[in-house]
Amino acid sequence: MKKNSNINMNSNHSKKRIWALAGMFFLGSFAVINQKFLFEIYGYGRPQYGYHRWRKPWFFSTGAAFGMSLALIVYEIQKCFDKTIYHKLSNRKLFFIAIPSFCDLLASVLSNISVLYLDVSVVLMLRGSTVLFTGLISFFYLHRRMYSYHWFAIAIVLVALMLVSTSAVMSRNSYIHENKSDKKTIHHKKSGIGFTIAGILIKIGSKLLQSIRLLIEEDLTQEQQIPSTLIVGIEGVWSVAFCSFIFLPIVHFLPGPEGNGIHEDFIDSCIMLTNNKTIICLFTLHILLMVLLTISSMIVTETTSAIFRTLFDLTRIIFVWAVQIILHYSMKNTRLENKFGKIGERWTNWSFMQLFGFALLIVGLFIYGKQIRIPCLAYPKDYSIKTSRKSVA
Repeated sequence: MKKNSNINMNSNHSKKRIWALAGMFFLGSFAVINQKFLFEIYGYGRPQYGYHRWRKPWFFSTGAAFGMSLALIVYEIQKCFDKTIYHKLSNRKLFFIAIPSFCDLLASVLSNISVLYLDVSVVLMLRGSTVLFTGLISFFYLHRRMYSYHWFAIAIVLVALMLVSTSAVMSRNSYIHENKSDKKTIHHKKSGIGFTIAGILIKIGSKLLQSIRLLIEEDLTQEQQIPSTLIVGIEGVWSVAFCSFIFLPIVHFLPGPEGNGIHEDFIDSCIMLTNNKTIICLFTLHILLMVLLTISSMIVTETTSAIFRTLFDLTRIIFVWAVQIILHYSMKNTRLENKFGKIGERWTNWSFMQLFGFALLIVGLFIYGKQIRIPCLAYPKDYSIKTSRKSVA
């Protein structure tokens, strides 16, 4: 009976992981495309800004945080069907969860700002830097042992990120030269090279914060056995509080043009929401997507590891990239091009470098996760290499 019980538990565990992986793939892909659409929609807000795009990364992150807080409702529903899921948190743990919440919020905002200046495929590929930072933090701060295969993989990931970043800068440069005399680019011109480089650095900075969050969450879900939905919900509450009482008031009064990721008029954001049904529909949709996506991602981390979550997260890049290219060429020379001209992505000569960098990124991450085995590199003693059938110390 005990054996059958263990089999059933393993079966349920596997089904839970499969559903979470599917949710992470499809919800994540749709969420990033939905975000790009939302940031390119024009509307009327406060009179001084005229007819402008809804580029509100801070308000957008607040909405995503509110979506995360809804996970507490899911947690309460889970308790009705499974009494064993109940977990009482001490005040110390409640305040401790504020740390990954703060990291996640800043990472989310920085990532949203990078979307203003980079193509979606580049933003997604730069997520590979999470493994780079996770490995370095594990070694220098957590004092975990790093083997030679770890360092070799990190070196490959670093080269891959350099290739992807270079392709983004050069592709933007070629676009500017090709369209410098095209009047249609007045409203939909690509950001300059400086903004592209800034976007890359901002995105990498967001992944440093995300890496810290992932390591803390891995400890909370696996070592302390705290339910994923409870952690996500509490993180959402903390993030909404941080945004509402600290960040939104600060960016509202900061100087600078509207829609650059630094200054953000809160009143203008609300007026645009009420004036444009498309904006409010996409914004509401993103809130729902975020709660489902965050729960799925947390379950993946809970049932696997932060490294596996990062590896799997890369699988949707090709899907999103393909959708972006299709959107660009399907809208070309149509009325939609003037309205959503920046959503799709062109295929350029530099895209081959980006594709090679992405392939190299996958190789590096698979070596880091031990899916690809290198016989001449050192591994843990209990890890045997099939080619030599010996443990490499």
